[in-house]
Amino acid sequence: MTTPTTNLQAVLFDLGETLLDTGSDTPDFERDQAERDFRAAFDYLQGERIATPPWTIFYPAMLGQLRQRRAQGFCTDCSVHIGDVMREVLLEMDIPLERVNLNTCVRLTFQYSVETARLYPQAIPALLALRRRGLRLGLVSNTIWPGWCQDEILELLGVRDLLEARVYSADVEYAKPHPSIFRQALRILRVPPSAAVFVGDHLDPDVSGAHSAGMRAILLQVPYRREEKPGIVPDATIASLDELPQALAALDPPSAGEPA
Repeated sequence: MTTPTTNLQAVLFDLGETLLDTGSDTPDFERDQAERDFRAAFDYLQGERIATPPWTIFYPAMLGQLRQRRAQGFCTDCSVHIGDVMREVLLEMDIPLERVNLNTCVRLTFQYSVETARLYPQAIPALLALRRRGLRLGLVSNTIWPGWCQDEILELLGVRDLLEARVYSADVEYAKPHPSIFRQALRILRVPPSAAVFVGDHLDPDVSGAHSAGMRAILLQVPYRREEKPGIVPDATIASLDELPQALAALDPPSAGEPA
């Protein structure tokens, strides 16, 4: 890997709908995902012969707790962990936690994501092109699942080791757009905010959060959702990761006397 010849040292990415095609453009995606994932946990408890309320009570309780925590997180930037959601509901249902392997529950709720994970076709070529330029790469993702789950997908898809710093909101106190989650990734890379660019598919929390951390930000404009937030202006906008190298070059041209 060569040494960068410009001020830019690192590029950080969002995960879902930026590198990873999660299928969230489909109707009722979040509802269907929650029902499928909590069903996996319910079936596990049934298989372990752990007494639970019927599914018609179990699922609404889990979904309600998840939505409540997400709403609180939206107002405070606090992170949400699926394990905390399930623990709270299981306690409310008087299910003895000593009989439940919570990590198994968490992993089972993530199984469908593992089975269906796919990168956008432009993702690996873009990452490799940036690495060839000598840039450090990282990931900052808002997710309810812990890093050991998400890293499984990245390893399966062959990109985990390309992303030196991987910070997932479920593992830390705050989620995007809070600046601390961006700064944690920058600390891992030992790169100042002014020398890094963030790439994500939302004006808020991706662009706004990166700006609050002192970074520049590029919006990846997805075709199924128009991003408009007054007062949040990306430093560049791209329609595909294929356009990223050119956008970065425009943001950070070589200094005088350096090769273009």
